[in-house]
Amino acid sequence: MSSNFYFVRTPLQYLNAVEARHADKFKSGEHHLIVLSDFHRTLSQIESIIETEFWSSIQFPWKEFSAKKNNPIFNAINTVKRKRKIDKIISLIKTIDLIFWGNLNSNWFFYLYQKTKSTIYLLDDGFVSINTILNIDLKDLKSTLLSSKIGKIERFILKLNFSIDWDRIVFFTNFDIKNNTKKIELHDYSFLSKQFKINTLNNTVYFIGQPLIFQKMMKKEVYVALVDTIILHYESRNFDCFYIPHRSTTLDYIPKHWSTKSFNKPLECILFEESIEKPLIFASFYSSALYNISIIDKNSIFKYNYWQFDESDLSNFPYKTIGDVYDFVESQKKENVNILHKSVINA
Repeated sequence: MSSNFYFVRTPLQYLNAVEARHADKFKSGEHHLIVLSDFHRTLSQIESIIETEFWSSIQFPWKEFSAKKNNPIFNAINTVKRKRKIDKIISLIKTIDLIFWGNLNSNWFFYLYQKTKSTIYLLDDGFVSINTILNIDLKDLKSTLLSSKIGKIERFILKLNFSIDWDRIVFFTNFDIKNNTKKIELHDYSFLSKQFKINTLNNTVYFIGQPLIFQKMMKKEVYVALVDTIILHYESRNFDCFYIPHRSTTLDYIPKHWSTKSFNKPLECILFEESIEKPLIFASFYSSALYNISIIDKNSIFKYNYWQFDESDLSNFPYKTIGDVYDFVESQKKENVNILHKSVINA
């Protein structure tokens, strides 16, 4: 009997692994979950949403590295230890087994690819899937992965090359994108949407924060000014607007007059809990949570607002990547989904 191995590093990857695990095509055999995250906050979120009955086994092989230090020698030692742990798992994978992996943006993906012969299904980890399917350039990806000290250490220890036979790769995605050079297994969250529990909608807006400051895509003062203006826009229309911080960011940039809500789980998961009240409107710049919730929301109960900013608002980041997201969302033509440019606030 064949087995399925699910390697995830983020809460969203886990949700997509759950969706894959329940797809008719993959239901048979054993299902082994391997959580490769070593970031304490991420581990906490994943642990809070794991349904143990879904899985034949659950492993956290890198959990012990959560207290990592930014030291080349320490990083090299830990890379060797990580390799040993993942090698034990790889030794169990047969050619007929299926592998599910978070995304391409990891040296460890290429290591797994080199060490196995199985078909690998790439799980969505946000809107990055759109750019990966449409425009992936392995030379650029290699350059990005090797740009840091830890990236260079990993390449040396793992003896990586960065070539891919795309016949072994399938994108398990909810983004309906056409690319004749890539294999795509399209899904629409059919399993997760069945878990949707609705209760009274409040006259509220949840603005979903993004780690644009943390990722150095946008200066702090620009980001805060944009969000502040959007919050005031909703409040002037008698909505209660709550800012939902991204799990990866600290809260030191948030002005005291913002109302905030934090959830120790992906925002998508509040749909599955009847005790949690839901907002009338979900809003963000281009958070993938906005899109995922709209797909799970089969009956178009909520409204979804994407706020579009200008290229000049960014710091050294190509606007085209973000523009592709807005173009994709617009192409879906859903009545309860709107793309609003920041200029409409003062119109």
